[in-house]
Amino acid sequence: EELYGKQIILADREMVEEGADAILLEASKLHVAFLVVGDPFGYALFLPEPFE
Repeated sequence: EELYGKQIILADREMVEEGADAILLEASKLHVAFLVVGDPFGYALFLPEPFE
């Protein structure tokens, strides 16, 4: 927050999924950004099955 001079809100999955309407409402008035850490596409879901 000090580096960017902006408020940072740590949003867990529940907040993003269930609070999307409130986030989008704010985005209609202010600049809103998401920083996603990790693999948003669930890499484990795409692992190939081992060959037999």
